[in-house]
Amino acid sequence: VICLDKTGTITEGAMELSQVLPVNDITKQQLDEVLSNICYAYDNINATMEAIQNYYKTKGIWTISEKQEFSSSRKFSAVSFEKYGSFYIGAPDFILKEDYKNYKEIVENYSDYRVLVVAFNKEELTDNPTNLKVLGFVLIQDKIRKEAPDTLNYFKKQGVKVKIISGDNFKTVLSIAKRAGLKNAQGMDATLLTKDNIDEMLEKYDIFGR
Repeated sequence: VICLDKTGTITEGAMELSQVLPVNDITKQQLDEVLSNICYAYDNINATMEAIQNYYKTKGIWTISEKQEFSSSRKFSAVSFEKYGSFYIGAPDFILKEDYKNYKEIVENYSDYRVLVVAFNKEELTDNPTNLKVLGFVLIQDKIRKEAPDTLNYFKKQGVKVKIISGDNFKTVLSIAKRAGLKNAQGMDATLLTKDNIDEMLEKYDIFGR
């Protein structure tokens, strides 16, 4: 068995923004304005935010009052703008929590992508935002490394099982794995692993997200 990360191993580590989906009476123009301000607000630019910047070449002009850089444990970043309020962008299930069920179908319809939610409230920034209005979703796609399919096929021919472990949603990683050649892979949410089921789950599944 060989265990692989996704980013930089199966994928290039580079991403591209594929589509922006406004919801709740928000127009594409309004969501574009929000995103063009959010994506240039941070000091530390990860691959996801870089993909959004590449889509929005023109930086927004809103004045930043406070910001939270992306955290791998929190799974989102946030920024407050003077006169506009607080905006959150990141993993829908982590930002929306109980309200996620209202948008789960949208997210699952685009499981081939990394789906980010953009949400807003008029309150101060917090790790546990409430009273959020969802403005829309951003679809980000990983670029598969050209040599990845041949490498994974080589392991298969040698009788080596490939497991992929990632911080992303397992459905997103599973889609990428299948694009890279692991056609029969099965995945699960690693937060559901327990001491009692871990041996069985590691044997059964190939993709572990979160």
